[in-house]
Amino acid sequence: MLRVPTITLLFGIIAATITWPQAELFAQAPADPNGAPNPYRLDANWPKMPDGRKMGQVTGVDIDPDGKSVWAFDRCGAKDCVNSTLNPIQKFDASGNFVVGFGQGLFNHPHGFYVDREGNVWATDNIGDNGKGHQVIKFSPGGKVLLTLGRAGVAGEGPDMFNAPTDVAVAPNGDIIVSDGHGGKTNARIVKFTSSGKFIAAWGRRGSGPGEFGVNHSLASIRQAVYSSPTDPIIVSRSLARTVCSWRNGSSSAAQAASSSTRTTFSTLPIPNPTWRRIRASNGACELAA
Repeated sequence: MLRVPTITLLFGIIAATITWPQAELFAQAPADPNGAPNPYRLDANWPKMPDGRKMGQVTGVDIDPDGKSVWAFDRCGAKDCVNSTLNPIQKFDASGNFVVGFGQGLFNHPHGFYVDREGNVWATDNIGDNGKGHQVIKFSPGGKVLLTLGRAGVAGEGPDMFNAPTDVAVAPNGDIIVSDGHGGKTNARIVKFTSSGKFIAAWGRRGSGPGEFGVNHSLASIRQAVYSSPTDPIIVSRSLARTVCSWRNGSSSAAQAASSSTRTTFSTLPIPNPTWRRIRASNGACELAA
C-alpha cells in the first residue's frame, strides 16, 4: 500500500503535521486559525492505565503500523523515571485498552520517541546518572532490547557517545538519525548510523548561524522518494522561533560520508507562527512560508 510522505514538526507545546504527495504543498490558511469548526471531541478517559497507574509527563506518542494502536512514552507517572519500577513505554489499542508495557529500569529522563515501519520502538534518554541515560534504545514490539547506541550514563562527543540525545528517526534506507544535545553544555549536533548501529557521520555545532544549533529538540526524516537525488534531508526543530533543515548528501556508507564529495547543506528558517501555507523541500533547499 502506498504511504504518503509525512513529516511532523514539534515546537515546544505546539505541533503541526504537514503531509504532501509531492515535494511542494500549498494550502491556504484560514483568516482566523481558531475559527474553523472543530470535528473532534475530548475523550479524557480513553487510555485505560494498568493497575491504577497514572500517566506522567508524556514526551512522545506514535501510531503502530497497524494504523490503530497508540504508543506512549511517559516519565513513569511523574517527571522522571529515576528509582521507578514502572514501564515508561506503553501500547494501547484503538479503544484505549492497555496492551503491553516495557522499559522498566532503563531510563532516567525519557525524551525522544519513534515507532518504525516494523513496529520496533525507539526511545532516547537525555540525562545520564546511575549508569543509565545518554542513550538511544531500540526495542522489539514486545519489549526486547534489539540495539543500544551510546554509553550508558556517560556523556561525550565520540562516535559511540551522546550528550543528551533528544530524538531519533529512521530513514527509508534504514539509517538511524539522532538529534544529540539539549542546550547548556550538552552537544549540538546530528549523528547518523547504519541500521546496525555503525557510525557514519556527525555534523552541527552550538550557535545561531548556518550549521549551528541551540537547543536540539525534535527530528524527522523526509522520505527519499520525494527527491530526485540520493539525499538524506533532516528537519530539526529546536525552538519556538527557528527551524534548521540540513541535508547530508551522498550514500549511507561511512567511506563516502567522510569523502570530499559528501557535503552538508544547512538552511535556517525563522518561523513566526505554527501555521504555514507552503513547504518546499528539494536538493539543497528548504522553505517554509507563512
